[in-house]
Amino acid sequence: MSLKLSFLLSLIAVCSCQDFKWAWLGGSKSAMITSDESGPGARSGSVVWKQNDGTVWMFGGATHNSGNQPVLLNDLWKLDLAMNKWTLVVNGQSAAKDGKTTPPPRQLAAGCGLGSAVFIVYGGLDDIGNGLADTWVYYITENRWYTLSEMQIKIGNVSTSLTPGAHGDSAWWCDSEKLVIFGGVDHEKKLRRDMWIFSMVSLSWSEARVSVNLPKDETFAAISEYPSQRSGATTWISRDKLYLFGGNVLNENPRSNHLNYGYSADMWEYDLGRDSWKALKGGSQPCSAAGSYRFVGLPLENNLPGCRRRAAAWTDMNNNLWMFGGEGVDGNPESISHTAKSRLLDDIWHFDIERRVWTWKGGPKMGDMAGLYGEKGQPDRKNLPGSRCEAAAWSLYGKTFYLYGGLGYDEKAVGGLLSDLWTLDIHLDQQVKLNAPYPGSVFGVIFVALALVVLIAVLFFFVKGTEKSHSNKSALSGKGVEYLRLINNTDN
Repeated sequence: MSLKLSFLLSLIAVCSCQDFKWAWLGGSKSAMITSDESGPGARSGSVVWKQNDGTVWMFGGATHNSGNQPVLLNDLWKLDLAMNKWTLVVNGQSAAKDGKTTPPPRQLAAGCGLGSAVFIVYGGLDDIGNGLADTWVYYITENRWYTLSEMQIKIGNVSTSLTPGAHGDSAWWCDSEKLVIFGGVDHEKKLRRDMWIFSMVSLSWSEARVSVNLPKDETFAAISEYPSQRSGATTWISRDKLYLFGGNVLNENPRSNHLNYGYSADMWEYDLGRDSWKALKGGSQPCSAAGSYRFVGLPLENNLPGCRRRAAAWTDMNNNLWMFGGEGVDGNPESISHTAKSRLLDDIWHFDIERRVWTWKGGPKMGDMAGLYGEKGQPDRKNLPGSRCEAAAWSLYGKTFYLYGGLGYDEKAVGGLLSDLWTLDIHLDQQVKLNAPYPGSVFGVIFVALALVVLIAVLFFFVKGTEKSHSNKSALSGKGVEYLRLINNTDN
């Protein structure tokens, strides 16, 4: 596709009436820019976690060398959102040369953190696409990586050595003090469907009961209310429930093929309290139809994003779900076949968790589009990141979304790894107000909360200290005093 045609289609496809505005904050408008002291450079499949104070941590991913050949990373970066400044915290290659403990290079790992205490990285894919099985702990106060066993010894909890085995390109969620993973690719590039939970307090793994109890017979397992095996799913967490959309569900369609026929468009909900899955939207068959876009901004029952993998995802302040891009099927019906190559997508979708309806919010129906950058730092309805997948994404207070890098298209429609940082301000969007609590309900909640505060204050004099003694934090020995202090001071 020529540059002029790509640019024209981009202008036509972006709805000028959308309420939100993208802004390009930094990084290059061109693909394949290597890292330097100013930032992480072009990469995809990195692990990102945001602390409550706004500090963003980024580990590893895939980039390219001087010969434009793919290479995996194990560096650790920190972004100060207020200053929009990146800092290289650990140079993974240099650390390894100096004999320091550091995770081997990888991409598409799972990761999560707890307050100012730790940043956890688990699994991922190695340089030939096999799943990895190791768990790493970055101890923030010491600026040091530990293996899981080393950190367990440090805090005095060596009661369990249970681990999930190899998982790469998994679905994963950060929930308070837990990292939850589902599925992914094993050490033989086979898809998985097991579900595991890692406690960042006790630093231990356990398999979810619903996963343990899944029928071993594949026929019965297939008809269970439980997601099928997959990798590359898009995930959200909202109101103590985990959400999962799409991904690749066929072993015969590995990530390297870039073919649509194994991708899916099903939406699932996992209830943490009940330990159960529920299918919400989309069929069980992989990639049977193109995306159903209909009208921008209208929440219609028949709306459905095209099947895809590794889209960027955010949750807004009222617990609705947002999704951007990914790799998969656009609005072209001809893209559905066993031989159709996937496209990199540029569309924005909103999912109302109460009504369970998708809304196409903007971005083009067609994939493989160039970026429209505009003036640096200036939000504009005409701005739009280029089509991409495997980007890093996070949010700030559910009002502002951030997007970094990924595999996609730059300003001149050149494909490759990207290093651009974008922000999306959605607070003016009317649909963000959906699911906001009714004022009467708010006052009721405040009254109940005050009553609970009084009750807790009374109970404190009778049972002070007992809550802590019954938590899993009590399992840690005196060796973990500093670790416990950091956890107890965590504001989650």
